[in-house]
Amino acid sequence: DSRASGGHTPRLSVAWDRIEGSGPGWWVMGASLWTWKLRLKHSTNRAGDFRRLVIVAQVAVTAVLFFALASHLFMITRRPLLADITTSLGDLSPPFDSKVFNYNLFVQHKVTQGHFQVISDKDLVANAAMRVRGTNKIIPEQVWTRSVYDTDVPMLLRAPKSLKPDNAVSFLEGPEDDEMLEELPQSRVRPVLMEFTVRGSGHNVKYRITVIKVQTRE
Repeated sequence: DSRASGGHTPRLSVAWDRIEGSGPGWWVMGASLWTWKLRLKHSTNRAGDFRRLVIVAQVAVTAVLFFALASHLFMITRRPLLADITTSLGDLSPPFDSKVFNYNLFVQHKVTQGHFQVISDKDLVANAAMRVRGTNKIIPEQVWTRSVYDTDVPMLLRAPKSLKPDNAVSFLEGPEDDEMLEELPQSRVRPVLMEFTVRGSGHNVKYRITVIKVQTRE
């Protein structure tokens, strides 16, 4: 008898013994924190068992962090992006890059509107939208799902005192009146902000183009 000779019962056999109504010993010992506490309390080799518990905890935490990081990196690589933006008004500054999100566009102060073509990466983009700001009234947002979208954007935007829906936001709309003629010089120098929102894979990515109006000497 190993106990009579001063030895100990092999611990591995306990792990493989079947506990009635609960399953194998290794499952019962590893299934709850309480069993680990009991095991340490009654252990004849607490230091060794505690080291094993710390190693198990470290491996578990490391595995969780690894998979969380891998999942995060995967989601980052799946961000919806635009493939290109071109315009009839000139070149963007800096030149377009799908991973650069803020641009300037310098135009002549007398420009009334410009044509823009937006190309989406359809492998990742569910839909895209454009909103133009440059007035105290927001031009209705344009939303599209196709990969190539063409639109004309007004550059001379009014800043009407009233926010009523029937107020024209562009000098290309509505009748020419004294108020329009009074606002025209300010509109020719007022910047226009264009926002492109790209949606897909649970992400929203925004590109911004600031249209800056310059006057050249004649």
